[in-house]
Amino acid sequence: MTEPVLRIFVCYRREETRWAARALAQSMDQGLSDIELFIDVDRRAIAVGENWRTRIETAIDASDVAIVLIGDRWFEIADSDGLRKLDNPDDPVRLELEQALKRDLVVIPVRLDEARMPRAADLPASISEVVFRQGMELRHSRWDDDVQSLLESVDGLRSGLLEKRAERERAKRWEQAERERPVAEGAVSAAADAAREQAESEAAARVPELERAARELVEQQQDAERERMGREQVERERLVRERAEQQRLAREAAERMASEQGEQGRRAPTTPDDLMALKLRSWLASVSTRAKILGSVAGVGAVIAAAWLFGVFVDSDTATPSALDTTTTTEQISIPRDGPTIGDTSELLGILRRVATEALPQDTPPYIDYRPVKSPKGSIKTQFPFDWKSITFRSWNVKGTGSPVGIVVVSAPDGTLFQRSLSTPGLDVRVSQRLARDITPEQAANRFNDPRLQVSCELATHGDVRTEETRGLYQIWRSCGRDRSLTLVTFTRNRRGFLTVLNARMLAERDIAAIANFYSYVTVRLPIETLSKERRTSEPDLVPVPDPLPQPPATVPDPLLDP
Repeated sequence: MTEPVLRIFVCYRREETRWAARALAQSMDQGLSDIELFIDVDRRAIAVGENWRTRIETAIDASDVAIVLIGDRWFEIADSDGLRKLDNPDDPVRLELEQALKRDLVVIPVRLDEARMPRAADLPASISEVVFRQGMELRHSRWDDDVQSLLESVDGLRSGLLEKRAERERAKRWEQAERERPVAEGAVSAAADAAREQAESEAAARVPELERAARELVEQQQDAERERMGREQVERERLVRERAEQQRLAREAAERMASEQGEQGRRAPTTPDDLMALKLRSWLASVSTRAKILGSVAGVGAVIAAAWLFGVFVDSDTATPSALDTTTTTEQISIPRDGPTIGDTSELLGILRRVATEALPQDTPPYIDYRPVKSPKGSIKTQFPFDWKSITFRSWNVKGTGSPVGIVVVSAPDGTLFQRSLSTPGLDVRVSQRLARDITPEQAANRFNDPRLQVSCELATHGDVRTEETRGLYQIWRSCGRDRSLTLVTFTRNRRGFLTVLNARMLAERDIAAIANFYSYVTVRLPIETLSKERRTSEPDLVPVPDPLPQPPATVPDPLLDP
C-alpha cells in the first residue's frame, strides 16, 4: 500500500528570502520523495488570473506542515509608503501565517544565517504565536547538513501528522453531511408524502369493493342463520312427536300396571315402599327414555331416589325439607347437580342426576349435595346452599374428565348453631384429586390469606374479587379486627398428611360457608366442641391447633395464586 505523501507549505518574503526558498525546494525534492511541497517561487505555483488568496488558503488547508523562512529583516520590511508590511492585514506573509495557525498546522520557524527571532511584542497579535514555536536554523555554510536535519525532523512527525489530517477530513465530511441532511430529509419527506397520498387514493378506490364484499358476507350469514333455524324447528317438531308417543306408551304401561296391581291388591296388602316404587317407575317413564333401566328398581333404593328428585332428604322413612337438623348414622353419597363428585357414583344415581337436570323446575336449588362427617353424636349432613347461585359454576367441571376442580372445605358448627357467629370455628381443608398433583393443603389455605384478596377492610361488607386462575367471580365476605387488619384463616397439618385444620377469626359461620363454597362442591359442618381435648382424643383425624405454620417457600409455585 502506497504511503500517503506529506504536504508541506513554505512561507517566505520575496524581497529577502527568495534564494533560500528556491534552494530549500530543490534540496527537499531531492531528499524526500514522498512529500508534496507548495512553494510559490517565481509565481509559478499560482496560475495567471487565479485568485492568489483563495489558492493559498486552499493549499494551507491541505497541508500538514508550514515552514516559515525568517531573515534578518523579516519583521521590519516596509512598503513603498514606509509602513511595515506585517502591519497590513492584506500582507501575503501575514495571511499565510494567520491561516496556518488557525488550522493548527505544525508551524516551524526557520532562521537563515543566524537571523534574530523577533519578540512577540514585535509582531501583530494574530501571528505572535509563531515566536513560541520550536524552530531550526539554515546556514549557508552548513546548508546540506541543516537541510538534512530539517527533513529528518519533519519525517519524524509523519505518522502523527497523517492521523491529524485524517481527523480533519472526517470532520469536513461530517460538516458536509450535516449541511446536506436537511436536503435529503426533505426529499425523503416528499417521497413519503407522495407514497401516503397514493395509498390513500388506492384505499379510496377499494371502498366500493369492500362494501360489496361486506354485504355479501352479511347475506351469507343471514342465509346460514335461516337454514339453522329451519333445522332446529324440524328437530323440535320431531321431539314433540317423540315425547307425545312416549307419554302415550307411559300411560298405557301405567294403566296396565294399575290393572295388574289392582288384581294383586285383592290378594295381598300394599307397602309404602311398593307404592313409592310404583310412583317412581311411572314418573320416570314419562320424563326419560332411561326409565327402562330403572323400571326394575324397587324397595328402599326407589324411595331414596324419588326423595332426592323432589329435593328432600329421606332417612328412616322420614322426609324433611332441609337436612340442617337431621342427625343420622346413615352414609349418603354426594350428588352435585352440575357434575359428578370425586367419590364413587353408581349408575343409578348417574341416571337420576341427568333426569333431575332435565326435569326439575328452574327454581330448584342449583346445588344438591350431601356429605357426612362422623362424630361421637353421629353423622351430620348439610344440604347447602339454596339461593347462592352466583358462586357455583359449571366451568368447574374439567372438560373430558367429569371431575370438578376445587378444594373441599369441611366447616363448623352443627345444625343447632347454624345462625350463630362463633369466634373460632374449626375448618378442615382437603384438596381435590385433580388439584392434588399441583397444590398442597397449605397452599390452598394460603389462598384465603392472599393479600390480593384483601383489597379493603370494612366492617360487615363484602367485595368481589375476580381471579383469572379459575375464571370465576368469587364473593368474599370480610370482617375487620381491632387493628383494622383482616386475617381469614390460619392452619396446620395433621398426622395423615392430606388434611389441614384451620382457625378462622372474626368471621360468622355463614361467612365461612361462603368461603368454603368458593373452592368446593360440598360443605359439612362439625360442632365447635369437636376441637375440644376430648373430641381430639376420640377423633384421629383432628389434632390440636398450634400456632400457624410458616408460609410455604417462595420458590414453590401456587397454581391458584401464580399464573
